[in-house]
Amino acid sequence: MLSQSLLTLSAFVAGTYATASAVCHARHSGLVGNGYAIYAYNVGSGSIGSICGSFDTQMRNAVKNDHNAVNYKNNFCHTYNDQGVMESVVELDKQSPAHQANLVKAALIAAFGSSGLYGGWFCPFVQRAWIVLAEKRIPHQYVEINPYKKEAHFLALNPRGLVPTLAIANEGQRKARALYESTVICEYLDEEYADEAAYGPRLLPRDDVFERARCRLWVNHVVTRVVPGFYRVLQHTEGKGYTIAEARAEFLKGLREFAKEMVDSGSGKDGPWFLGDRFSLVDVMLAPWAKRLFLIDHYKEGGVGIPAKGEGGEHEEVWARWDRWFEAVVERESVKATWSEDDKYIEAYKRYADDTTQSEVGQATRQGRSLP
Repeated sequence: MLSQSLLTLSAFVAGTYATASAVCHARHSGLVGNGYAIYAYNVGSGSIGSICGSFDTQMRNAVKNDHNAVNYKNNFCHTYNDQGVMESVVELDKQSPAHQANLVKAALIAAFGSSGLYGGWFCPFVQRAWIVLAEKRIPHQYVEINPYKKEAHFLALNPRGLVPTLAIANEGQRKARALYESTVICEYLDEEYADEAAYGPRLLPRDDVFERARCRLWVNHVVTRVVPGFYRVLQHTEGKGYTIAEARAEFLKGLREFAKEMVDSGSGKDGPWFLGDRFSLVDVMLAPWAKRLFLIDHYKEGGVGIPAKGEGGEHEEVWARWDRWFEAVVERESVKATWSEDDKYIEAYKRYADDTTQSEVGQATRQGRSLP
């Protein structure tokens, strides 16, 4: 079963998320040198089950042993079965770096199966899937991919080499099935884990066909209008065929249209979300870029340009609704639990601001193509 073979990154303890700061710290401490690092968290036990990779004293102190888990600690990789009995120990210091990575991966597969979410910590498309996993409290294994050095085992799952990729255990088969594209993964997880008693409310309306279709319309708006607009602003440099003012105006129009839909639907009377009191897949789709708006403020003169309170003119009500949604989404526990330190994003996104990035998204934006 998928639910038994995936382990979760974000902590959910006694009804609240516990920020795994050690996990966030690990994402920036050299863990991806061999192509990937692996983190795992067991929702049912309420404690960190395993973190595999090279990590410092802070990480070692944060790790707790767990049933049916792999614990990389003090340079040893320990494998535990479902009764909590240690089955194997590997002294990683005596292995080559590449073999260390293979041993850790093999141990995880032995303990958990080959399923998991493959991603990059700084990628907003990956964060979409993380948020859904956290919202629905789905146990999962997370595998960090070096986007500039993609390993053969990952390309075997997804020949396009894009993240996120969700590997799904195929019962009775050695090779896992795979899904990619963040919108597809998010909707799959919402449908596969549909038991609301176990996994919380559905992220797309279950019973109202029209509302479900309307949500998909606005998911498409985020995907085709807002997200490309974000990159056109962030990657603007001198010599482009458009001005930054033009890129900013186009981006703001996409945000304003999103907020206007919330005003027109009257959802604000019930709560801050796109559907009012109900957090939905529409909110998930935009949340990672909402968290990253500060990067435009940091790197681009004039910033994002959202009007301050009282300065929205004829769109004052619309921008007030945007502000309400924005303030709620950046404080959403699932969003915060899948976020790292701001300064790490500033460092990672400098190549976007300089328009030197070689990512698929960056190249598509540079060439005026639709995003992959």
